[in-house]
Amino acid sequence: CRNCHSPVGHHLLQKKWSLSKIGRQLNRVKSWAWKWVQRYRSLGIEGLYDHPRSGRPTHLGNDQVDTFINRIQNGPIDKDEGTSFFAFQIKSILDSEFRASYSIAGVYKLLNRLGFSKIKARPKHVKNDVTVMKTWKEEFLPAAIANIKNTHPEKILELWFQDEMRFGERNKTISQWKLRGTSYTQIQQTGFRNAYIFGSVNPESGQHIGLITNEISTEMMNLHLNHVSKAIQADHHVILIMDQAGWHAKSTKLIVPQNITIVNLPPYSPELNPIERLWKWLKEKFLYGMVIKKSDDLIDIGENLWNKIHESKVKSICRTSFTNFL
Repeated sequence: CRNCHSPVGHHLLQKKWSLSKIGRQLNRVKSWAWKWVQRYRSLGIEGLYDHPRSGRPTHLGNDQVDTFINRIQNGPIDKDEGTSFFAFQIKSILDSEFRASYSIAGVYKLLNRLGFSKIKARPKHVKNDVTVMKTWKEEFLPAAIANIKNTHPEKILELWFQDEMRFGERNKTISQWKLRGTSYTQIQQTGFRNAYIFGSVNPESGQHIGLITNEISTEMMNLHLNHVSKAIQADHHVILIMDQAGWHAKSTKLIVPQNITIVNLPPYSPELNPIERLWKWLKEKFLYGMVIKKSDDLIDIGENLWNKIHESKVKSICRTSFTNFL
């Protein structure tokens, strides 16, 4: 206590001032002055100095920080009873496993100080295989590109990515900035009308080709590939990376133009396709919360969506290290 280390408090006590008056003089509350007097009466001047306290530490020790970070980062274990941590659970973990006492507000401050924030998980298919994806990135794709270079030595190679996005009357709600203590509602449609965007992008140049259609089929895929082919310069050849959907990878009726070579992604690995991030941007910015009327033409909505994309946005959102293999 800063004020206790000076003779002021001792002098005021000798003058027989009341506890309230001593507290006001030292800018403290009466209860603090009472505790100060009790320490003085019990231990004399030595009682006014802070001494090491017994009991558990009130804060996480520096030597415990890394262990605590790993404990939270790795997620709940069986004894935590749940699939996600809440503040009261972290408070309990700090108390029982780290012998550190925090309030709920203190838990939030600690998490913020250590760099934690609420992050929404990226969806992952149950059949997703990390080992297969790593092999595809490090071995299969470089080998495939090298083979295409040998096959078309006179051509300048471009790396493109292709995928389809469904949109329609089944939408999602989206968070909005609102005043605390207020509430609001959004319409969440559960209709059945859908349309599709067939899209292909070049992350390096930002060039993008789209086709909006009411159906998803090999016929539409052939039409889309034809549009991409016409956009390619005469001395260029496109390596088009796409997933193994049934209407192209497994279709015997797929017609691939001569200036395009298709390379298939491994199964259940959409995270390897950077155009997925473009779909996410379109949905979150323009589709979530949108109400589509029965009189609205889905093709017009799809065209408006695709026209929101420009070259700089493609280069920013779809950038990938795969272009280093060219």
